Amino acid sequence: MYTDEEKISNLHEKIKKSIEEIVSLKPKVKEEKLRNVKEMITFYTNSTNQIEERRIRIGELSWQSLVILLTAASLLILSNFLLIIKIPIVIIIIFLVVVQVLKIREYFAQSTYDYPFKRNKGFNNNWKWFYYGNDSVTKISENPFNLEKTEISDNYYYLEGLKFFLDSYKNEDNNTELVDGLQQLFLLQVHNYYKNRFYLRLLELERIWYKGVFISIIVISVIVLFLLGFSYFYFFDIFNFLLTH
Repeated sequence: MYTDEEKISNLHEKIKKSIEEIVSLKPKVKEEKLRNVKEMITFYTNSTNQIEERRIRIGELSWQSLVILLTAASLLILSNFLLIIKIPIVIIIIFLVVVQVLKIREYFAQSTYDYPFKRNKGFNNNWKWFYYGNDSVTKISENPFNLEKTEISDNYYYLEGLKFFLDSYKNEDNNTELVDGLQQLFLLQVHNYYKNRFYLRLLELERIWYKGVFISIIVISVIVLFLLGFSYFYFFDIFNFLLTH
């Protein structure tokens, strides 16, 4: 029985063997595959960006809806409406607020998600396509309030990263370009999978929210109709009483 580490190690060896088989392909075949890889990289990049825009839009709408709901709840509590009206509506608003809070929590958890494939050394982000592939770049400080302390080291890591980038370009040939491109393409495909699933999770909460709104409209309508009916019969009885006495 293999351990998880042994299984991963075996997969590394199999991947290396697949890379060797790709490198051994005929030059024309590799050129065609490289052209296709670049097209697919563009496709997945654009596709993921579109999904991310929709995901961000849900996050923004959640904040706006939360503010509106809290404002409505505050105005309702301070109003002079009867408790029979206030209580059901406040309960409904609390439910809708909880759903919005869950959406915002989900959105932030997704946005700060630490993708596990980043830790696959040698099989994750490539130097040519993303900064995670250049260790020196990842050492540059991103703290905007600490520039005076990190300016010298940041410049050093920048130049060190540039040296690595230039050397990598110098040493790159058709074989390494194809293999690196394939790895980046697969990474983008997996990243696209995550973004799609993240969006669908938010969409499911969005569906719950809209169902809650629909039920809320029905409940509030029933309460209003009940009060109108009650008021009608109450005043009708009073009117009849005044006419008969």
